[in-house]
Amino acid sequence: MTTLATLRELVRINIGGREDADAVAIMNAAINYATLLASIVFEPPELRTYTTTQLGAGSSTISFSVLTRPLDLISLYNETDDKLMGFIPFEIFSLVVPAAAPAASFYTVFGESILVKSTPSVNKSIKIYYSQYPQELIEDTDELDFEHHDSYIVSVASGICMAAFEEVESAQMWQNVAQYVTTPFVLGARARSLIAGRAVELEKAMAKREE
Repeated sequence: MTTLATLRELVRINIGGREDADAVAIMNAAINYATLLASIVFEPPELRTYTTTQLGAGSSTISFSVLTRPLDLISLYNETDDKLMGFIPFEIFSLVVPAAAPAASFYTVFGESILVKSTPSVNKSIKIYYSQYPQELIEDTDELDFEHHDSYIVSVASGICMAAFEEVESAQMWQNVAQYVTTPFVLGARARSLIAGRAVELEKAMAKREE
């Protein structure tokens, strides 16, 4: 994985070779911000992980504190009953999920908590799959948590530095580079989402035909 020192050297070259203390501090901050943006835009698989927690008897809430740098939930699995839990948007959670629903079958997110229905009468082991924010790069030897997006990070960080140094034209150039690099990945993600949605619809249609 690429180190902070390597990324900063590439940014330093782009911004004209500045290496004074103020420039280094701005470059480090810009690289971390660009890394955060890359994790949101590209959703690198290296940032996906999971943890297992206990949902106690009589409890219907799991705190986000059991997760490490949570960015987005992927899915929840009720290991005790060996079943995947269904996600319901919070706005309709109480309307859609019936009171008699099996324990720990559905979940939603509200604030910093995961809400579960129905409330179990015994302890349930819940596996939570989620994506993480990347770790902050502090030391020169600290490495990125993911690969293949160095050019995007360097471009965005260079633009931020140019803007900080009030190099407006250069900042706009690097912003354009970052947008150019991002476009195919964003379109690809949208296409995958559309295909996945169509696959689910097809599966439902086939299931109805077989009934």
